[in-house]
Amino acid sequence: MRQWISRSLLIGGVFLLVWLVVIYSWRTSNRLPSNIEVGAYFLGFPLLVLGTLWLGRKVLQTSGAGAVSQAKSETTQSVNKASLINASSSESITQEFVVFASSVKTCQGMTGAEVLEKLKSGEARLELDESLVDEDGFPIPSGRITSVTIDEANDEFLTWQRTGKKPEILWLTEDLRAISLGGESLREMLDAAHECVANSLDSSSASMPVNQGNWQASSASSLDPIVLEIFLRVPERWSNLQSIACSEWYRKIALDTSWSSENLRIQILKKGQVQPQFEFLSNQFIEQQNLQKNSAILVLAFDSMIGDESVDSMQRTGVLMHGKNPNGKVPSEGAAALLVMRKLDALSLGLKAEAYVSGVAQKRREQSITQDRNGKDGALRELILHTMSALSVPNEVIQSVISDTGNQINQTLELAALGTNLFPELDLTTDFSKLTEACGDLGGVASLATVALGFEQARNGASCVLCASNLDEYQRSIAFVFPMPA
Repeated sequence: MRQWISRSLLIGGVFLLVWLVVIYSWRTSNRLPSNIEVGAYFLGFPLLVLGTLWLGRKVLQTSGAGAVSQAKSETTQSVNKASLINASSSESITQEFVVFASSVKTCQGMTGAEVLEKLKSGEARLELDESLVDEDGFPIPSGRITSVTIDEANDEFLTWQRTGKKPEILWLTEDLRAISLGGESLREMLDAAHECVANSLDSSSASMPVNQGNWQASSASSLDPIVLEIFLRVPERWSNLQSIACSEWYRKIALDTSWSSENLRIQILKKGQVQPQFEFLSNQFIEQQNLQKNSAILVLAFDSMIGDESVDSMQRTGVLMHGKNPNGKVPSEGAAALLVMRKLDALSLGLKAEAYVSGVAQKRREQSITQDRNGKDGALRELILHTMSALSVPNEVIQSVISDTGNQINQTLELAALGTNLFPELDLTTDFSKLTEACGDLGGVASLATVALGFEQARNGASCVLCASNLDEYQRSIAFVFPMPA
């Protein structure tokens, strides 16, 4: 406001001063000006003065601040390069985690293969949802999964909560839909984990019975049971009471499938606890969470905004996409899960996998993506280049890029710049997949789903898949998924 007032006073002062000088000149000369002269002196001349002042200011700013700006830029680049080198020189980038199984459920498909097919074919569309309307009463697009139906009267989770005398909690429709989706992914991961261990037993222990709950290792060097560590990314809007109730329900699901309670731990990842998005794929995270050796990590994310309360909240905060806000977010729902273990631990236990993740790295942008209209901040590109160098991965090995990119134009341009500058041989339509743009706002599911989809593609023949997260205003995260060598 102060800047606007000062500029208005300057413009008014220039016009007033010019008019006084012109009027005084005409009065002293006793000459009547023509219409052209009146227009020129009363309008043209003040604008000329203002233009001259503005141009002079720009010249002074450019010449006076040029050296300082260049020095600042060089200093910033040096600091960024040094910090990137320090981060990249650590062992975190070269750490490897095998992936046993993944699960992805979105409106574009209930399996990773289905979602990938829709993304790469260009057939992913978000349809208008007649059940969800904006403040004007018009239907809005959504990422509703039509196979999810909630009958509160017969809902298994609510029945368990009532019969178990659990605390009274008000569950919205979208909360129950999220719990249902997460439960489906959890069951798939539990089944996949049992199958993975059963198939990985070597011939010396082929006759031994397999205990799902103990995950008995076939290696003679270690017969210790494997502890399954489940980490939940619950919806950000949930209270602690809701998060705990859901974790207890998921524990019951795991125990009902014969998992041993002694070898099962479930933790809730709070908002901001895991930054960047792929931090759980690091030894630092394992040490921070006090995980035991040979622990298997199951990360499960689930969320749903398919409900009137969530739509109203998005509308109140101005983030809902509708006719007046075409760049807003589309309410959606989904779930994603990843079952991983440190590669050395898996090999020592004789556990087999089809793909592994490495090159997990992160970098913070100097400028928010919303403000970076010219795409000058190359944090994501620099991060990818340095990580590929650390892993000795050439550009031509990358066969696909999967990101959690939304429909914000600057995010899309940031991703497209990778195709232009780093991977020109990749097709921007079929080889670059933007999950949030295709599936709507998935909350904390999106970034985890990129790695899950990367696993699906790597296990089906891709030599290397780059997974990137650029939804956050500042944080940039990447991970590389490779097929296991034969």
